[in-house]
Amino acid sequence: MPEVYDLAPESRDELTLLLAMMDWTSGEIRDLLKDASDDDLQWKDPNVGRSIGMILLHLADAEYWWIQSVALGKSTDQAMHDRFLSSELDQMGGKWPDAPIESKAWYLAGPDEIRKLTKESLQGVDPATTIGKRGEREFSLRWIMHHLIEHEAYHMGQIQMLLEMQDA
Repeated sequence: MPEVYDLAPESRDELTLLLAMMDWTSGEIRDLLKDASDDDLQWKDPNVGRSIGMILLHLADAEYWWIQSVALGKSTDQAMHDRFLSSELDQMGGKWPDAPIESKAWYLAGPDEIRKLTKESLQGVDPATTIGKRGEREFSLRWIMHHLIEHEAYHMGQIQMLLEMQDA
C-alpha cells in the first residue's frame, strides 16, 4: 500500500491545519539545508543578490511581522527588527544585505523561535474571525497564514536554486 501524505490528520481544527501546513513548508526547507554548510548559507551570487541566510532571516521577520504586528496588533519589537536586519532589507527593491557570519544553527534558530512564538500567540484564536489591519486594508488570520505558507514556498524555490548554483 502506498504511503499517504497528510497534514494534521487527527484534527479538523482550521488553526491546527494551517499551522501544520506552515510547519510542513519549514520542514521542507530544513530538508534542503541538511547538508548545507555555514558558508553555503552566507554565499551570495552577485547576479541573484541574496543569500540563503538572509532568506531565512527574512522568512522569520515576515512571520513575526504578519502574525504579531498585523494579525494580533502588537507593537513591533525593535530587538527582533534588528536581529532580522529588517531595516537593511528591501525585498521589493532588490536590496539584500550580506548575510552575517554566523552558523547554520544560528540561522535556523530564528525561524524556530518565531514559529514557537506564533503557535503560543495563536492558541485559541479563530483564523476566520481574527482580523488584522495594515493601513486601511484588513486581513483575516486565515489569509495571513495562507500568505505566509505561499511566501515560504516561494523562497524555498530560491533556496533550492542557490544551493544548485553553488554546486554548479
